[in-house]
Amino acid sequence: MKKLLIAFVMNIAFFMSTSYAQINITFDPATAYQGKTFVADINDTGTYKEISATFLGTVVPLYKKDDHFRGIFGVKPAAPVGPQKIEITATKDSGEIDHLTADVLVKPTKFKAEKLFFPPGKQDKLVAQKISDDQEKVASVMERASDEQLWSGKFLVPIKGRITSPYGAYRLYNGKRIADHRGTDIGGNPTGTPIHAANSGVVAFAQLLPTIGSTLIIDHGQGIFSIYMHMSKTLVAVGERIEKGQIVGRVGSTGLSTGPHLHWGLSVHNVRVNAFEWANRLVAE
Repeated sequence: MKKLLIAFVMNIAFFMSTSYAQINITFDPATAYQGKTFVADINDTGTYKEISATFLGTVVPLYKKDDHFRGIFGVKPAAPVGPQKIEITATKDSGEIDHLTADVLVKPTKFKAEKLFFPPGKQDKLVAQKISDDQEKVASVMERASDEQLWSGKFLVPIKGRITSPYGAYRLYNGKRIADHRGTDIGGNPTGTPIHAANSGVVAFAQLLPTIGSTLIIDHGQGIFSIYMHMSKTLVAVGERIEKGQIVGRVGSTGLSTGPHLHWGLSVHNVRVNAFEWANRLVAE
């Protein structure tokens, strides 16, 4: 995988003084894509106690790992393309702060358009406000992440089956655009089929919601969460430690659903990204 190394030597403005600093940053991959993830590594010479970064409005903490700080960034499917600013704030033990700005190139991803039709019995859930309320509740859960990395290796696809609706799809619900798809639907399995945890972590949320149905969220640490929706049954409880591959629920069609399937999603600091990227390659060790 290509990495982009950027060495910054610049005049840094501190709150208390002014000096020169050199900060080396690597981006992996070198180019970011809509709906995907990239990682930034900053070398640590013992100078900094804390580093954070802001990218497209999302503040991301960088966590100390061995001799460097690492930050994992999600790119929204509707993110603007072209060079985008990433603003780094690095704090020293003394309280002095270094600031720097770099460009990350974002390239477009082509997403599918699809139409969904729901029978009268489900149309009472087909309300923009209800969908928004459920999404806001889920987002609030993922604002509180463990600082510890709980995952290891590539993520597992939670269930075998065929992809019935891809991540990022532009959706029309009974002819109306209410919300786009921020996960992947995996179908072809009957109700009750076991669902496996994509990686190790702690259960952050397990509840039945009006539009997304029986929903499970696993905190994998450092801002990474996996999401499982529309299940018929949840087999774990909030606060429970989960191992990679453990059975955590069963396929269903609860909420706003056209039939039995699993909606599988992944969130990086509350930005929904394509979970299959984390299954297809080792995004972050």
